[in-house]
Amino acid sequence: MVVSNYFHELFQASGCVCDEVIDCVPSAVTDLVNSKLFQPIEDEEVRKAAFQMHPDKSLGPDWMTPAFFQKCWPIVGDEVVKTHMSNLRPIALSNVLFKIITKVMVNRMKPFMDSIIYENQSAFIPGRLISNNILVSFEVLHYLRTNRKGKNGFMALKLDMSKAYEQIEWDFLEAMLQKLGFVENWIQLIMKCVKSTRYCVTCGNNEVGPIIPTRGIRQGDPLSPYLFILCAEGFTTLLRKYEQRGWLHGCKVANGAPRVSHMLFADDSYLYCKATEDEARRIQEVLLKFELASGRKVNFPKSSIFFSTNTLSSMKDRINFILGMVTAVEVVTRDIEGLMSKFLWQSSSNSPKGIHWMSWKKLCKHKSKGGMGFRNLRSFNLALLGKQGWSLLTKPDTLVSAILKARYYPWGSFFTTDIGNNPNYVWRSVLEARQLVLKGVRWTVGDGTSISVLGEPWL
Repeated sequence: MVVSNYFHELFQASGCVCDEVIDCVPSAVTDLVNSKLFQPIEDEEVRKAAFQMHPDKSLGPDWMTPAFFQKCWPIVGDEVVKTHMSNLRPIALSNVLFKIITKVMVNRMKPFMDSIIYENQSAFIPGRLISNNILVSFEVLHYLRTNRKGKNGFMALKLDMSKAYEQIEWDFLEAMLQKLGFVENWIQLIMKCVKSTRYCVTCGNNEVGPIIPTRGIRQGDPLSPYLFILCAEGFTTLLRKYEQRGWLHGCKVANGAPRVSHMLFADDSYLYCKATEDEARRIQEVLLKFELASGRKVNFPKSSIFFSTNTLSSMKDRINFILGMVTAVEVVTRDIEGLMSKFLWQSSSNSPKGIHWMSWKKLCKHKSKGGMGFRNLRSFNLALLGKQGWSLLTKPDTLVSAILKARYYPWGSFFTTDIGNNPNYVWRSVLEARQLVLKGVRWTVGDGTSISVLGEPWL
């Protein structure tokens, strides 16, 4: 009974007051996008969606895995293509057929997400690197650690969201889709997918349910991360409204750099503002308004604040009291490769000694060459950092490119800059991979105004 009551309460709609949030949201979906979203589904789209799924996903209520449909596609493919939403039972929340439908919808939405979502969110958006937001966040935190000037300090807030997916109000989701400009038929198809959910909970040997939710989006559905991001856009636009009215001030790491007020990593949120009582209350106000609109609650005791060096201790205490948060403690990173090696070779958990049968270098060789196919973490890390450097070169208009250029190379380029004054660890790491990028990159010469003749590869 306790279990049943808990989940019924968790998934029970509490109503939403969303007018103020919705009013901030601009229309971003064009008629052309809507026409492409709601075109008739082609056979190849269904097949592509089916084969994009991991073959060994857990069984659904139909006791089928994606592997069955993929292996037997010549036999069952025609029947799968003919399936429509109206043919699926409500209990089919985890059925492969249902996930194929939502995967088709995701494949149609993904190409247009970049034009709909602000660049403060980089997760799940094609063409964006989630490492962009990591770079920006590192740069802001580095600024907070080293900034000792000025009367007013700045603060960074890491928000812990309670039950992020489970508490999204359906009315808010539908209102967001409408305000963003999605066509009504597409919205109704999405809401039909969302509202078809039924839950059963296993408690010991007993099954509790069915639990029929009136809010929340399901975990494991390909569509859910994108719906979550679209809802989070309401939070972004509300913060931008407060910035435009001068109620909140984002952090500016260098002259000429854009201000950063928040960074979103899927369901994680980081806010940056002045460390004053007034702005702390404004942040609290924004979070309360978004909670009333969307249902997403911030767990303040589990959230944390990081203050810049020039923030007075008395001000830190007052802000902590207003927000009910604790000051963050720096975490020491671990040597991943050493732990992996220790796991492989240590003969006993009680003994630090072990037998190293083969060098790590040989283990990183391909299996066909006598190794185990393990990744060489340095090479793998350099490749990822090189990808980040390539992004800085080819996408100079992104937020991370603008911030790093203003901070480290305002009058030069990624190719020609030195390490700069008081750089953070991440920037030094990206520069470490610059030589790797230089080995395989060349300028395509246009009018020549952007190319340094002596310092950049163009011949």
